[in-house]
Amino acid sequence: MSKKIFLFKSKYSFLSLILILIHQTLIALSVVFLTRIIQSFQNGQDFKNNLILYLFCMIFPYIPGLISFIFLQKWINYTHRKYLCYVYGKNNLTVMNLNQSDVKEKLGSLISRNSFQIINSTLYFFHDFLSLLLNSLLSIFIFYIILPSEIFIGYVLSFILSFILIVLTRKMIEKLYMNVELNMMDYGSYLNKFPENYAIDNKINKNKWLENSEKLGNLYYDSAYKAQFIKQNINLVLAMIAMIPTSYLVYSALISESMQASVIAAIVVNLTRIYTVLSSLNSVLSSFIEIPSIMGQLKVLFDMDFDNGCKNKATIKNIKINNHSFNSNEERVNYILKNNNGRFTIRGENGAGKTTFLNKLKYDIGDDAILVPTNLNNLIWDNSTDLDHLSTGQKIKRILNIVSNSDEKFLLLDEWDANLDVSNTEEINKILDALSLNKVIVEIRH
Repeated sequence: MSKKIFLFKSKYSFLSLILILIHQTLIALSVVFLTRIIQSFQNGQDFKNNLILYLFCMIFPYIPGLISFIFLQKWINYTHRKYLCYVYGKNNLTVMNLNQSDVKEKLGSLISRNSFQIINSTLYFFHDFLSLLLNSLLSIFIFYIILPSEIFIGYVLSFILSFILIVLTRKMIEKLYMNVELNMMDYGSYLNKFPENYAIDNKINKNKWLENSEKLGNLYYDSAYKAQFIKQNINLVLAMIAMIPTSYLVYSALISESMQASVIAAIVVNLTRIYTVLSSLNSVLSSFIEIPSIMGQLKVLFDMDFDNGCKNKATIKNIKINNHSFNSNEERVNYILKNNNGRFTIRGENGAGKTTFLNKLKYDIGDDAILVPTNLNNLIWDNSTDLDHLSTGQKIKRILNIVSNSDEKFLLLDEWDANLDVSNTEEINKILDALSLNKVIVEIRH
């Protein structure tokens, strides 16, 4: 919970809350001034001042109400930036675990789509929830002044019963919606593979993609339906509890002989407002049940396991560097680190752990090494936007030109020659020879 609390820490959240408080206080006060107008009218007294105040309380609240939404958007923007900084600063976001495809896909889905959706819906929910809660509490307090006290006690008891039900079901709802969010991430990540599996127009790829996407889709749809079904059943019970004092209010207004005529007149005139307040109270109670589902979604944002890659990393077997064999991985690393320049070629059978060793080397060296992976798509090397449209050879030459002017001592390349023709391979080989005079080049050759 301590990780999530910063969502609510900003000047924009404070300003939005103050504006909501002003908005709802003025709306609640309109009931007081309307009641005074009725009483003054029945007693033959001047009611102009109360009429002016009533009109003010009906019109002016729109201004702070609208401005609160402007600050809400500021709040959302600030929070999303802050969340991204939180993710970027996680210590376990390393080359060793993020090169596992499942972790990479989930992280991409999390920060590119889910974080926008969850943060936006969470802060909108709490903005509306606070507005609804203040509206209900302030209005009920006002009605307590003009209505019999036993009705107020009924609402208190109704609230206590509802709160107990919410507490008892909170963990279950939170767990259900956390599961829904995780299933949606898995399903969304798999749907991203649709273009590649349909673009090549192979029956086997299309059928397998459809088969697996249907399984993941069913997991998501079933979990979402189950969570919604259980939550709405709880909402039904909450609504029935909340209707008890509402029913008593109607009953009292119909049969009571002790109510003053001005109070009955105020109830009749404010009947629409009373109904709105009672409905908003029901909505507040229903909103309480949404909080565990919101918290379940937030847990997905903050508790994603990025260490999964480390737990499943491949082993490093018999690989050679410049045709030298080594007894341990530590010997291989030290063999490279003791040099100030030169080319070092890693060779080994498929599955020997060549890429794993290169990633481990990058992890050990840190910022003094540049890693150039086999897949160059989506990598940002400079301000150019046309890198993805270049051929593989052109991309590598552009990247080598960029890193040639960098301060990093080590350049790590994973199968840079995998998809190159002879001409490009020879040209890039000469570039690497030149770079190796000032840098340590570690390369896996195809």
